[in-house]
Formats: sequence, C-alpha cells, structure tokens
Amino acid sequence: LLFRKSLRALEPALSTDVVAGIAVYGYGIVDGQALVYRLVSALSERGVVLKPSCGVTGSRVCEQSVSVSTNCGTYACSFVVNAAGLSADKVAKCLGDDLGRLSRGAGVTLEVEGLSTKCIITRFSLRGSSRTKGGGIIPTLQGTVLIGPSFWEAAENETPRPEDSKVQELVDRFSPLFFLTAPISVKGVKVGVRPLSPTGDFVVMATKRGRVVHLLGMESPGLTAAP
Repeated sequence: LLFRKSLRALEPALSTDVVAGIAVYGYGIVDGQALVYRLVSALSERGVVLKPSCGVTGSRVCEQSVSVSTNCGTYACSFVVNAAGLSADKVAKCLGDDLGRLSRGAGVTLEVEGLSTKCIITRFSLRGSSRTKGGGIIPTLQGTVLIGPSFWEAAENETPRPEDSKVQELVDRFSPLFFLTAPISVKGVKVGVRPLSPTGDFVVMATKRGRVVHLLGMESPGLTAAP
C-alpha cells in the first residue's frame, strides 16, 4: 500500500489527486499481435501446415486416433486441441462434447499519445462487473499507451463499432488519474470481441480418453500467460 509521495516516485505522471494505491510487482506487457505472428513463424519453421478458415463439421473418435471432418477435407490425428476462440463451444459440439455456450464480450481500446507511464495502472473499485476488471492504462513496446478495454456483452451476430461515446467514456474515466499538460491525443481505436466462459473461468478439459482437449473462455490473461 503506497501513498501520494511514494506513488509519484514510482509513477511521476500520476495526478496529485491520487492519494493512495496498491503496487503489484511482477507484471509485464505482451505485444499480442507480434506474439501470434512469431508463433506462426515458429510453427512454419518446424513444418506445421496451417489451414486458416477451415471449419470443423464433425468428428469420429477411435481408441488410438481422432478423425476430424472439415470443409477442407478429413484429417486423422492422435490428439485434438480445441482452441477455437469465439467458436470453441461450437467446435466442442462437433467433437461430441457439450460444454455450454460462450457469450461474447465486446470492448474498445484506445492507443494514445501525449501520455507516458512506466507502469500498468488501473482504478481500484470495490464494485463492478464480474465479467471485467474495468480496463486500465498499459504502456506499449512502441512508446504509446493503451487505454481500456471497455466492456459490454455483445449479441451473437453483433459487429461492434468504435462509437464516439465509447471513446470519450474511456478518456473521461482515466484522464483524471494523470497530470496532463495537454489533452490526450487518440492515435488509434481498436475494437475486439472476446469469448466469455460459461463457467466464469477458463475451461481446460480433456475428454474422449484424453484424445480431445478443450480450451474455452480464454480471455486476455490466457494470451499473456500463453508463452
């Protein structure tokens, strides 16, 4: 638990209106896009063949193998890992397992200039949605700062868009935390949808005598923990 003077020593950009905070050590940041591309590159170097946009339509599990039917053909394998993100619940059913229905959590994240932080920073609240930590301020490897994400539960076929009100809502929420000499400049707006687990937590489950492994509802901590 730190107070005004100690907080400012740790994070000089903080406003003097911030009177106390909790410092949590051991956090890091991950460039999610760069991580995914590096993983794809590493897989390709090892002879893995990638089949993007190849939908699963059915399966047959035998004692020593699994046969997976797709719209690209049928594949026989020893094991299957279902890490299909927003479609993981549907793929699970194609593999013979009903693990519940994923819902969709939409959010807006801003990339801003004119704000520099050393730490990941968020507002602390005793109240809030159980589906979200409320977003935060995250420095990037490119020298900019991310603000967000916001959160709302999206409909099945909804395509979220970065409405001006949602952008301003994030700016208004986090600007008071900092001593700013100029207004925050929004460089980019990113909109995403994340799968929300039917249990409220990650689902990691092996079925079919261990030949099928399901990963459902892997939100942002699942990405940063992946390496």
